[in-house]
Amino acid sequence: MEITELLKVGQHLDCDLAPDSEGEERYPCQVAHLEPERLLLTILSEATRTPAVLPECDLTLQVIKGQALYSIRGRAISFEFPYLALRPEGPAELIQKRSYVRVEDSFGVRFRMLDPEEYERRRYEFASRASRRGEARSLLATDWSRELQETLGEEAAAGLESVLIKMLIGLDRKLDKIIELLERPEGETGFFKGTGVNISGAGFYFVTESPVRVGGMIEAALELTVFPGLHLMALGKALRVREILDFPDTHRHFEVAVEFTDIHEDDRDEVIRYTFRRQRELLRTQRLNKTDLQSSETSIPQQDLL
Repeated sequence: MEITELLKVGQHLDCDLAPDSEGEERYPCQVAHLEPERLLLTILSEATRTPAVLPECDLTLQVIKGQALYSIRGRAISFEFPYLALRPEGPAELIQKRSYVRVEDSFGVRFRMLDPEEYERRRYEFASRASRRGEARSLLATDWSRELQETLGEEAAAGLESVLIKMLIGLDRKLDKIIELLERPEGETGFFKGTGVNISGAGFYFVTESPVRVGGMIEAALELTVFPGLHLMALGKALRVREILDFPDTHRHFEVAVEFTDIHEDDRDEVIRYTFRRQRELLRTQRLNKTDLQSSETSIPQQDLL
């Protein structure tokens, strides 16, 4: 697939700066400018985690489109944080296409049950709304980043930027919640709390103390722990509800399986990207734990000989 068919300005993707080694240096990015022979990306990592990119170094981009994962090989042209210019080398390659990947995780869930009339009204509103992610913005791509470095020096500026970014992310989430409350019709209540335990592009599981009816329609707000933060709204249907009998608490708890029925496609793409990234992180952790265990077992005979 051609690059211009796969990508668009504002799209999110992952950049691997160590494509030919056993390690991984993956950074979340956003397409800032797009041409057939040149890409300009905005690195969305914190300033304290600035990648070391040299001109002509090889790198790999991973892009989610629908249920497919594509890989784009390229070569760096220039880098001045947070902007990375690169030259694609060949078309995008399809490296994975399958049903939605589901990963174990823990994330915040707020939900409420909808009656049929209210569900249809919310479906109509969802059809005309923008993604809660919107044109996902980088909190780093600002003029003050360079001004801080010139005034305070690179090291001091990096530390201050990290604090400011965390404050801005927190403020952004609070503003999202305020907007959500303002958009809610007067007197509309009934939101409950839960904890998500796994998620995919098709739906999610969560645990809650509040009973949920099988087949009931749900409006849910999900907060995934990614940088710079992903807060999304979706409508769904409760497919399965199971009481957790061995839950370590005196209160009753229920595990609920929800299928997305209405979710902005940009939000779904973000969820799919998130699941692929979490899957890689979990596999990498498993490999590291296995290596540590093997090293520990190898060292035992040596200790016995002392």
